[in-house]
Amino acid sequence: MHINIKGEDKHRFTRKQKAFNRLWRHRIIIFLVTLLGLTSIIYYRRKVHYTNILAQQQLQQLVLNNYSYGEYNTNRHVIYDTPIKGALVVMAREGELFEVHATMTDVEDRFNQHHGYPWIILSDQLLSKRFQKIITAKRKNVYFGKIPPDHWNEPAWIDIKEAEKIAVTMGSQNIYHGESISWKKATRYNAGLIALHPLLQDAEYYWKVQPRARYICDIREDPFQSMKENDQKLAFAISMKESHLVIPSLWNSVQEYVKNEMKNLSSLSSLVPPTDSIFPWIIDEPSSTDLFPTAIDQKYNNNQIWNNFMIISLNFMRSPEYQRFFRHMDIAGGFFYERWGDSPFQTIAAALYLHKHQVHFMENIGYQFSIAMQCPSDEIQVKELKCACDSTQSFCKYK
Repeated sequence: MHINIKGEDKHRFTRKQKAFNRLWRHRIIIFLVTLLGLTSIIYYRRKVHYTNILAQQQLQQLVLNNYSYGEYNTNRHVIYDTPIKGALVVMAREGELFEVHATMTDVEDRFNQHHGYPWIILSDQLLSKRFQKIITAKRKNVYFGKIPPDHWNEPAWIDIKEAEKIAVTMGSQNIYHGESISWKKATRYNAGLIALHPLLQDAEYYWKVQPRARYICDIREDPFQSMKENDQKLAFAISMKESHLVIPSLWNSVQEYVKNEMKNLSSLSSLVPPTDSIFPWIIDEPSSTDLFPTAIDQKYNNNQIWNNFMIISLNFMRSPEYQRFFRHMDIAGGFFYERWGDSPFQTIAAALYLHKHQVHFMENIGYQFSIAMQCPSDEIQVKELKCACDSTQSFCKYK
């Protein structure tokens, strides 16, 4: 069948056909442009992805090169090129690198550059190669040691879940470090177990160097040598009172320990009479006539030697009587269930087992940490020792 299209209709049909063709051409162009765009996006994303992977691999390699945690050489023995086997000991964590570095620099500049006592850096975790590299860059005779887990972690008799609940409560009460299980582990370790670390096995004394502490006067006299010559077992710079809120049962545990010791004649002989010790300094009503057991019935006045700076005899810390006292207090649980610090513990240990002349107040040292500062009281000493402190601002004086 033949359709006869007139001229006007034919012209109208042609226009529709052209419009239709233009529409499809536009659609095809849009499709091709969209396809090309999608292809470009996919390509770009894949390129970015592979670039990110490459960058991540490079970053990981960089991190591994600087933060690798290879085991320490545990067979290395500390070398002492000094007349006294004294060690400068720091307990550190990875995040404290530059605080440790700054405090060590103070000690080197003010004292150790003239003596060369070894540095021992202890941590419950392995410290990175970056940490070790920065610390040893300009120092010789530096040793790194890992704290044995069975010395660092809570002992078997501690209910850690209960300890954590107590820590949360202490945190809500804004008790300083009360929320920190790690801090409690550290103070327990400092109180008794640090003396048993293999790197300290040959040391006679250890100087506790606290990260973030400042040494603000030259130290001309060698305290290790002076302590050895004068039969001193404990040296310190600052004393203060501990809050009773964090040690409510500490003195009860001390009283129980001393009364048990008095039942054994050999143990009793280790206790120094209060008349010849710093024991009167730690009780409310000191009396020169009081002896054990009468003296132990008095109330603890919360006085403590603030041991952020302390030099102590390791032979004293390793002695049977000191370790016996530590075990008793450790089993009592107050390091975890309360917030017993190593400062009140070591103060009381000194009061029980050291003669008065064996505890030395280092008045001429310049030391600052946190809220407290010690500066020599003699203005001549302040000038001679190049102190950067005001003697009138010392926190308190030991009496």
